[in-house]
Amino acid sequence: RTAMEMIKQEVRMAGYSGEAPGFADPITGSLVNLSQVAIRNTSPGGTGSDTLAILRAFETNMSLDLTDPSAGRGVVRVTSFFDPANPNMITLDRNICYDNNSVFLVSDGDQHVTFSPLANNPCITGNSASSTNRITLVGAANAQLSLRDFGLSEDCTPTALVNCPILYQIGSINGSQYTVQNRQQAGTNVLAADDNPIPALFRNGDEMVEGVENLQVLLGISDTSGKVLYKESCTDTEITNDQCNVTHIKVSMVVASAFPAFPQAFQQQFPIYNLTDGNNTLVTNDRRLRRVFTSTIQLRNGVEFVN
Repeated sequence: RTAMEMIKQEVRMAGYSGEAPGFADPITGSLVNLSQVAIRNTSPGGTGSDTLAILRAFETNMSLDLTDPSAGRGVVRVTSFFDPANPNMITLDRNICYDNNSVFLVSDGDQHVTFSPLANNPCITGNSASSTNRITLVGAANAQLSLRDFGLSEDCTPTALVNCPILYQIGSINGSQYTVQNRQQAGTNVLAADDNPIPALFRNGDEMVEGVENLQVLLGISDTSGKVLYKESCTDTEITNDQCNVTHIKVSMVVASAFPAFPQAFQQQFPIYNLTDGNNTLVTNDRRLRRVFTSTIQLRNGVEFVN
């Protein structure tokens, strides 16, 4: 239940783009289109676990002064979208650190853009040279972007930064990834009393909940009549033709005990969320106790999906 609740909370925020206009595509050349890649099943098919990827924007919260550990933290804001001398840069209210694998989002309230920084400015405690209050924007195909057409509110001033646009971050183009892996210690599988590996649900490589051994995801696609049809993925053609409007997802998880609960091994069958005959049942043969948890989750942002 804990694992399912964690997934629910993040799925319901999928596609969130901060102050950007709802359901609006980002400007041409943007790195990521959250309306199309907010929910992904990156490994559908078979009875093996799926990988659920969730993309959303969240406020960039960083130290008010990277050289002063006691300076406190706050939301990073944009104070300039365009500088004629540096047309591909934006200016922030303070020095921050980042790497060129980061993905950010900014909006002027009418339009928005997603981008990566051109250069690395890694976080080095107490080293002001590792930070900057400028970001050079890089979008798709490594092309630099200019926000010449973006505008700041007249209320955005050095003494009223709260009225300036927020710098959001998406993290990476892969978003948050939920996977099922074996628990490991020092690179070796942690074994149960029956000498079998102990599975767990991981988020971005960090163990979240022990015992989850199978994760399946189905995408609820709304057609023009409002009917929801479930599928495992969408084709590129469906995405291009705006035929992958994901409004719901179904999630199934098979959870196993980390220890043998029965005196001898026997075959068990558990229903899982797959659409292909033969792949909708997980078959096991050991001494562990298992339960299946399922949930249907409605997305708040009406995002679309890419496989």
